[in-house]
Amino acid sequence: MKVSSIIYLVVIVLIVFSSAKSNKKFKVENLYSEIFKINIEKYGDKFYLSFDINMLDSNNILSQYTKENYYFLDYLVINCVSYDFGLLQGNYSDSITLKSLFYDQLKSNSKFNQAFLPSVYKYLSEKGITIDDYKYKSDKQSIHITEVMRLGIRFFFPDKVEDKKLKGHICVGINGINDYSNRNCELEAFVFSAIFNNVVNNDKHGVYKKYREILDELSTMELSNDEKTTLLRAQGAMWYELYKYDQFKQIFVEEYRRIGKWMNFNIEY
Repeated sequence: MKVSSIIYLVVIVLIVFSSAKSNKKFKVENLYSEIFKINIEKYGDKFYLSFDINMLDSNNILSQYTKENYYFLDYLVINCVSYDFGLLQGNYSDSITLKSLFYDQLKSNSKFNQAFLPSVYKYLSEKGITIDDYKYKSDKQSIHITEVMRLGIRFFFPDKVEDKKLKGHICVGINGINDYSNRNCELEAFVFSAIFNNVVNNDKHGVYKKYREILDELSTMELSNDEKTTLLRAQGAMWYELYKYDQFKQIFVEEYRRIGKWMNFNIEY
């Protein structure tokens, strides 16, 4: 075979391969089942439901997305969907029906999808893959870093007093988000991801250390002889001190540099 013929065949193969790659499509319902899962856990005689992210094989096209956005997705599926728990718990013994109901509730929740679908769409677009039944609207909003920080401080939460010492937790459970006036589920999930990746799992900016120092210092003050009042005053002081801390901003800047290209907002800093 002539060299020119070999080159011609290679070019044809590459064109066909490129075309096949660009024409690959996902359906929204397949994205839900690939990425999210519902678990049934038994404690004693009672059954409980929990939600999680699937650990995908490295050959799966979505594996990089789920790995790099794990905490973002975790926050979305747990905190951004108003589940009908009665309906789900009523079908815990039928795993097929339970999963179907779970994915139906994800699909029908606009708040969840406004945060999730633009993100996964942008990731797949980089790979030349489209979502067959989703049309992306390019309506990115601009958010200043100070607004991100004002939201971020609310995840650091003094929540009880033990032996005259303040105790607290970060991110999970009860925190200062519920009464925040400017709720944005996508931004909350991003902030949650930034805090876990850059504070809980890797405190290179010393934010967790600073949080502990503030708790200890506040514990030395007699904020009130009433526990509820003490906690309210401690929460405000905690947020103020963290907001002023010069490295606090950096955890969000770094996270935006890492996964911001998949977010549906721009952060100005």
